[in-house]
Amino acid sequence: MSSLPAFTRRDVEFAGVGGVTLRGWCYLPADGASDAPVPGVVLAHGFSAVKEMALDRFAEVFAAAGLAVLVYDHRNLGASDGEPRQRIDAWAQIRDYRRALDWLGARPEVDGDRLSVWGSSFSGGEVLVIGATDDRVRAVVAQAPFVGNPELEDADGADFAAIRAAALGDEPGPGEQMVGPLPVVAADPATLAALPQPESWEWFCTSAQQAPSWKNEVTLLLDGAAAPFEPALAAARLEARC
Repeated sequence: MSSLPAFTRRDVEFAGVGGVTLRGWCYLPADGASDAPVPGVVLAHGFSAVKEMALDRFAEVFAAAGLAVLVYDHRNLGASDGEPRQRIDAWAQIRDYRRALDWLGARPEVDGDRLSVWGSSFSGGEVLVIGATDDRVRAVVAQAPFVGNPELEDADGADFAAIRAAALGDEPGPGEQMVGPLPVVAADPATLAALPQPESWEWFCTSAQQAPSWKNEVTLLLDGAAAPFEPALAAARLEARC
């Protein structure tokens, strides 16, 4: 007698900030695995990476454990819409994470009071900001997160107030400065790249074999007019908020 699969997966899409269509996968525990709405977790990848670069493995573990999982590509990358392609805007990505929480929390299978976020590297910093600013978030997993300047102090709370306002905003910021386009990684350490470490070259080249939509090109949009993207300031407030 065959057993039910531990989870199901289907392609989904939802609207990010400004109506940009974001695409990904929704994993749900198998029918009959739970009689009540289940907790949910939103996953998005780090700097320039797309969902086929190992996010399915994380999602499968979470779904098999009884969680609903939404995995998606950031705007301008992979299967998601957005122009210009390959442009990374941290504040737009943070606001899109919140739209992803909206979408997942509204599903009848999901308990909207038990939502969490997962991020790695650059998006690990983003989920620290989300966890400190969005009251719906009950758990944050930040894998090897980008934290900015860990020694930065914000004694009067003004910088964090700006971070909170930027994270909870509805429209992308002006993004007055851009870096790039340039390669994400390069084989030659002497070549200018966003991530010049040899281990970054090895990881991206290996992972890209499963992700034909990934491109070794990126432009980083700096939104200095909105707030400093300093996740360390948000991390310091996670415990206090919860």
